[in-house]
Amino acid sequence: MGNMVETVFAKSSGAGVSAICVIRISGPEALKTINTLLKSDLKSPPRYAVLRTLWWGKVKLDQALIIYFAKDSSFTGEETVEIHLHGSKAIIDMTFNALNSFENIRPAGPGDFTLQALKNGKLNLSQVEGLANLINAETEAQKILADKLFSGNFNKTVECWRSKLLNIKANIEATIDFAEENIELDIEGEVKKPIDEIIGEISKEVAGSFYVEKINRGFEVAIVGGPNVGKSTLLNCLVGEEVSIVSEIPGTTRDVIEKKVNIGGHLVSIFDCAGLRETVDPIEKIGVERTEKRANSSDLRIFLKDTPGEGDPTSIERKKNDIVLVSKIDIKNGFEGYLGISGKTGEGVIDLTELISRQVREYFEKCGSTCNNRHRNAMGKAIKSMEMAKENLKDTGINIEFVAEDIRQALLNLEDLLGKIDIEEVYGEIFSRFCIGK
Repeated sequence: MGNMVETVFAKSSGAGVSAICVIRISGPEALKTINTLLKSDLKSPPRYAVLRTLWWGKVKLDQALIIYFAKDSSFTGEETVEIHLHGSKAIIDMTFNALNSFENIRPAGPGDFTLQALKNGKLNLSQVEGLANLINAETEAQKILADKLFSGNFNKTVECWRSKLLNIKANIEATIDFAEENIELDIEGEVKKPIDEIIGEISKEVAGSFYVEKINRGFEVAIVGGPNVGKSTLLNCLVGEEVSIVSEIPGTTRDVIEKKVNIGGHLVSIFDCAGLRETVDPIEKIGVERTEKRANSSDLRIFLKDTPGEGDPTSIERKKNDIVLVSKIDIKNGFEGYLGISGKTGEGVIDLTELISRQVREYFEKCGSTCNNRHRNAMGKAIKSMEMAKENLKDTGINIEFVAEDIRQALLNLEDLLGKIDIEEVYGEIFSRFCIGK
């Protein structure tokens, strides 16, 4: 990242016409820019709203609320001005034209304000990723997980790991630096045991990251069964709209149809799959193969059957959490001990959504704080470094300097996790997920 700080501006409120539009200016030229538009110095204490008139030359732009944030109290760590305008398109366009006329400021790109905050130490890289997830959260569960990362809870966990490793490193280096004083090092209690504890904690976080990723992408539910058993009708009922064609003709659905829906505050991807049967139709055969692949990789399968005694598809391996339903219960007498469902009348759908929600909650309870491959790679490297330290401790002619180097490397891996080491190549991917104005 370059060292030169640019002044950027963007609309930070929502799109479209609104009562109020907020435009943010952040950078060294922010205060000078607003003073020019006011035709006088702002002369307002930081974080106080003042009502002033904005001008572009002789043209009145609007009467607006202006709030100034000093560097040490702003989100970005730069001097920041927020302009609260009336939200009409004309006022917004005129104000943007005025700002574009200044030579030393430019329109912000996606995530530019957050990038300033990262450069100025207001956020670390994991918090930036949490903020990106928070902005893109569609469900309550996604919001809760994003907030854990953004609020700094994970930072505290990492700092705890680092503190323990630094203590191990200090104990080892004391025996190296003061070898003539014959300082005894308790290898088992001061090195091996705490390393094992840290590896266990990090390993648990790595495992939890996969569940976070699943909650963010969507818990996958595949509806499978024979042709014309009511799969498409059930999908349409669950999502509340006609997304699958419903027909009496077997084999109508020939491909996997996906629809995302919020169930119990969780994002759930529901797949309406092609009917499973032997077929010579080459197109339908492709659909059946895709169904088998999708069903086997899904987190949960709903097996729709005409009768309880109907056999399972041999191409799909049953899992303990699978749900078996008797379909079209509205035209049947019911079957004791089996949950019946009707996508046509809605009978049994509430019970089904509760079963799905219960299983998603089990995933949610296993979630950690981290959420992507970058986190897992950094944690995995830290574990590998500590495992190497343990291996070096096994040598009869132990060279404690090697162990100290392994611990130092694990500490660097954890710094990488928080973005304390310059990792330029990851910034583009992370900041591409931000909207303009954040």
